[in-house]
Amino acid sequence: MKLHDAMQKIIRQFGTPVLAESRLMSLLADYKAFDDFPAMKDVMKEILSGGFGKELSSRSKGTDDTEFLSYAETVRKSLVSEKHFKEDFARYAVESIEFAMGIIPDAAEPSDHGYDPYEKPAPAASESTAAEKSSSSGSGSSESGESGSSAGWIVAAAAAAAAAAGGLIWFLGRKKNSQCCGGLTIPYLQYHSQES
Repeated sequence: MKLHDAMQKIIRQFGTPVLAESRLMSLLADYKAFDDFPAMKDVMKEILSGGFGKELSSRSKGTDDTEFLSYAETVRKSLVSEKHFKEDFARYAVESIEFAMGIIPDAAEPSDHGYDPYEKPAPAASESTAAEKSSSSGSGSSESGESGSSAGWIVAAAAAAAAAAGGLIWFLGRKKNSQCCGGLTIPYLQYHSQES
């Protein structure tokens, strides 16, 4: 079930005070509200733990929806600017609550179905300048810098594989009289491999 539909069922059953209760997360999980958008679980946890749910619940008791919508927009902005959630996820969380309360007709789902709800920080100016200098001082193109880093990963992976193989050979050498390979001992295997 979609998050906004699950929120609507939960609020209809338990009322808006459930927005301030920790059991809200369990109820949403029971409705499988995070299956389509797993990252929403972190956003909803923040709404609960940050006190936003309690405040949204108390503001819902007023007769004027504009006060509630104004605070809901403040929550959305806070989730993005202070908590660094992606805009799509923050908007969907707030709109799901608004939809559940009957204030808006529908909630727009996020475009990202991933597990990471956080916005990636922009690189600092000094870091991006250093990266530009290193890529331009290389062979003169950024493409060669990218292929150089790929080659670095390949070399590192090959070194790790060689180290693992060396460790296995060392381990087997120390266990000369131990049983391996279906009950055959290592000296037996060494003797018979020389015959062929």
